[in-house]
Amino acid sequence: MLIKRSKQALSFIRENDNKTVVKHVLSHDAHPLIQFAKYGVCGVIAVCIHYSIVYILGYTLLPAIGTEIPLEQKQHNSLINNIAGFFVSGIVVYWLNIRFVFKTGKHSPLVEIALFFAVSTLPLAAGVGVNWLIFQNAEMLRQFHMEKYVEHFANFGFVIASVMVNFLARKFIIFKG
Repeated sequence: MLIKRSKQALSFIRENDNKTVVKHVLSHDAHPLIQFAKYGVCGVIAVCIHYSIVYILGYTLLPAIGTEIPLEQKQHNSLINNIAGFFVSGIVVYWLNIRFVFKTGKHSPLVEIALFFAVSTLPLAAGVGVNWLIFQNAEMLRQFHMEKYVEHFANFGFVIASVMVNFLARKFIIFKG
């Protein structure tokens, strides 16, 4: 089935001009693989926003980066910075998702937004949990001489854990296909 769909996609590209292909790719009716790719691009944008906020806060208002900061303060501030980044990037990715990936209308706008963020609580919890686990096991990094990078591992773990559930939950719970 995947091979058949891939052949159909190639035929569509060959038979149409670039403007038509781009219009189809940007539409909500794009092939599920294209839809997933667009979701991925939106996710990359969200991760960039998330990391920007985490590191701007981590170097300024809520210090969480650097060897001179005590581990407990790093952990506390890293958690707050990641939660702030999660919510700001969530707002941006919601807008990108409804603009380029998913069809709205399965629920009222207010219910849709509430579901979007409610569904995000599971990946948020996973991100918080991974962040906590990495900080709690920072000593394990010592054997690799990498303990001074614990906040970077924790920030990365937060994002990876958060991303894993989002696509299917958003696709099947919140939006129309």
